[in-house]
Formats: sequence, C-alpha cells, structure tokens
Amino acid sequence: MQTTEPPVTFKRVEVWTNSLEVKTITDWTTLTQNPNDDQISSTRDALTKSGCPSGIVDILLYNSDLRNWTNHLKNRRNDGYDIDNMKKLTCRSIPGAPVVYVARSDNELVPPTGLLFIFDSLVA
Repeated sequence: MQTTEPPVTFKRVEVWTNSLEVKTITDWTTLTQNPNDDQISSTRDALTKSGCPSGIVDILLYNSDLRNWTNHLKNRRNDGYDIDNMKKLTCRSIPGAPVVYVARSDNELVPPTGLLFIFDSLVA
C-alpha cells in the first residue's frame, strides 16, 4: 500500500518563493483579468500543493483580480494591464496550474504578499 504524504506548507513566504521556478512570460494575451470560480478553485488547490503559506492564499486569490492590482500595472483607463510594466516583472511558476506568482522580493512595486496572475493557458 502506497501512502501519499500531504504537501509541505512553508511557514515563510520568502522560503516558498525560492522554491518556485522563475518563469518568463512570452504571451500575456491569455492572462485572466477577472478569474472565474473554477479558476479560483483550481488555483487554490495548486497553491496548497505548492506549499504556499496558508495565511496568504486568500489574499493572493483576492489580488488576482485586475481591480485589486497595483496602479502601475494597470493601463491609463484602469480597464486592462500596462504590457510594458508587466513585461518587467519577475514571475514564478505555480506547479500544476497556468498561474504565476509575482513576489515582492523580486519586484519592489508589488504588495508585500505579492500578486498572483492566473492565465487561461501558459506556453511552456
């Protein structure tokens, strides 16, 4: 009988961040600006499996909606993203989902907990 151990949950965001692989985003067109319930649910599962500290999961999911992004990432009309600023971000891949985490330690202009970007699909 094979047992599956539960994922390790990191206590510190910095340690979890360093466990994630840096991902260069070449196609931002599949970025979801307003994730739906299914995307939120699958992202929650992927965050848990990645060892994301449980205390920031809900904050990251909340901040995955364009309306909650920092202003410098939005376009002038605040109805979309500023592609030039998005391309400057260092992103880290969340395994098992088309999701990237943007850490404060890599990008000083994001909130202390970081930001989460959910895509319809990501090119490998």
